[in-house]
Amino acid sequence: MDLIYIVLTNKASPDLARRLFDKLKERLATWDEVLDSPDLLP
Repeated sequence: MDLIYIVLTNKASPDLARRLFDKLKERLATWDEVLDSPDLLP
């Protein structure tokens, strides 16, 4: 999940990136949950 945080910090302010990352971790705590999430597929 650290890679996602790095991408967020490159696209948003540090404060916003931290808030977004925290919300993402609440919803999807593992890579398996990310892969299984239908909301993230195009």
